[in-house]
Amino acid sequence: VPSLYQRIVQPNRDNPEINEPILVESWQAHPEQKSIVFKIKQDAKFASGNSVRPEDIIFSYQRAVTMNKSPAFILNVLGWKADNINT
Repeated sequence: VPSLYQRIVQPNRDNPEINEPILVESWQAHPEQKSIVFKIKQDAKFASGNSVRPEDIIFSYQRAVTMNKSPAFILNVLGWKADNINT
């Protein structure tokens, strides 16, 4: 729900095949495509003013997969499932 929170990345409006960084400076997919390393922007903040921490993003993705909610279907393609999301 992009109206409630900022995304890590989002598709380019003119070319949806290109992702643009929002909360991160960069990202690198692991060669086996089972993990992605994101470099969070130092000035990334929540609406409260608190800094966005890696733990916050990890929690959000773990929660989405565990609850089987969006964006879980995308993460499932990467092999991230409720039974292995914490490993």
